[in-house]
Amino acid sequence: MTVAFIAALSLSVPALGADETPPETIRIFNTSVFKDHRKGPVTFSHQKHATQYKVLCRECHHVYENRQNVWEQGVPVQTCDTCHREKKDPRVDKLQNAFHKNCRGCHRDIGKGPYKNCAECHAELAQ
Repeated sequence: MTVAFIAALSLSVPALGADETPPETIRIFNTSVFKDHRKGPVTFSHQKHATQYKVLCRECHHVYENRQNVWEQGVPVQTCDTCHREKKDPRVDKLQNAFHKNCRGCHRDIGKGPYKNCAECHAELAQ
């Protein structure tokens, strides 16, 4: 699975400390980073991904040092746009590409969940 993606799971969710419980549902807004936000927000169940689907935390959360993910359980999580901002570092995927690679790539790899068209994830398409 592609791992180049999230330092946290949403632009709208503040960074979590080691002792904080993540929200059950995450809503990803792209309006704070992208000028062209034709697609609506993406809402997904963090709880289901972590417990029912058994997605390891490190498959989404990361901190890279020397090309290795050194993030460990209990380390505070930053917001995704901390690193995945447009024009910040050419070696780091832009936010939208990072989400698409990781989320859509994972769903495509396992052949389950949304990955075939925009409306599957962006249920509330922006007008």
